[in-house]
Amino acid sequence: EEQKLTSCCPSYYKDVLEENFGTLNKPAKFVSCAKMHPGLTCLERQVNYCKALLPLGLRVFIPVHALPGLFLLNKKLLKRQVFLAWAVKVIKNVLQSVSLAVGYGLTFSSLMCFLRNMRGEDCEANPFLAGACSGLWVACEPPARRLELTRIAFKDA
Repeated sequence: EEQKLTSCCPSYYKDVLEENFGTLNKPAKFVSCAKMHPGLTCLERQVNYCKALLPLGLRVFIPVHALPGLFLLNKKLLKRQVFLAWAVKVIKNVLQSVSLAVGYGLTFSSLMCFLRNMRGEDCEANPFLAGACSGLWVACEPPARRLELTRIAFKDA
């Protein structure tokens, strides 16, 4: 029995995937970027991703970095000097984490378009190469957090 490939895909990809892939039993053929993101060049698509990822990253990472300090340093934060030092540290950590997330997403997406168009095929090596290159963004994080992210990544791999 044939299984539909589009059962777990966003709606804007369903038409393209059904037209070009159909089912899991049928071999895949190359889908151009013009069909994958119609009306947009690859660069315009990346700019749109950046516009979408920045606010999402801020909404995620501000609480992640600010709440522990608020709970652990609540009385100490009443002193102006302690508060300013804490706020600068939180801002620095948020910007590093957002740059990691946005940079990873943009690099992966850009490399996928570039590799697909350069090679003229959708193959298993494209996401592997894009993911390996995107993983270099972990260098934006402080050394202690890099080790933590590496442990998480290899545990799930």
